[in-house]
Amino acid sequence: MAFDMLMAGVDTTSSGATGILYLLANNPDKQAKLREEIRKVLPKKDSPLTPENMRNLPYLRACIKEGLRLCPPVAGNLRAAGKDLVLQGYQIPKGTDVVMASMILNHEERFVERAKEFLPERWLQEEGYPNGKDAHPFLNLPFGFGARTCIGRRLAMLEMEMIISRITRLFEYRWNYGELRITSTLVSVPVNELRFQMTELED
Repeated sequence: MAFDMLMAGVDTTSSGATGILYLLANNPDKQAKLREEIRKVLPKKDSPLTPENMRNLPYLRACIKEGLRLCPPVAGNLRAAGKDLVLQGYQIPKGTDVVMASMILNHEERFVERAKEFLPERWLQEEGYPNGKDAHPFLNLPFGFGARTCIGRRLAMLEMEMIISRITRLFEYRWNYGELRITSTLVSVPVNELRFQMTELED
């Protein structure tokens, strides 16, 4: 179990963090807003991250949640039907694999308002933005759900919070190399090189 947790946490962390940094690099206004929040708990570049100061970072967690919506670590969720059933008018025999392609569904306007926009504010219910709770609750499941949810979820989320906050505190970063292309294996991985333009901040 511990081995699976570490393996699942490492792969999902690197995939998720890559997508989030890419979206923040392409949305400098959101990146600046996140940096302003992080500066409040990390006033100096070498200020330590502690359980206490990491508790009050709502915009960071909203950025991560929105990043995982647009660039999830896995393409979707797969389950085998435990019995014969009818799903949305389709007959599904027992043992048939059923896939929900959340990577596709989360980019569809009919399911998510302003679906292709990176809007962390939707998860904070800010006025003037779509409300993330208006979408179907099972639409955005980057780590699965229930008894079979990803065992590395908590570890991956903690690692992403630390990686994104530390990089955003130390650097201003941009992406100037076209669209990030993803291929889906067991975990989503980038096809093109990760060529971020990183500028170290003075303070």
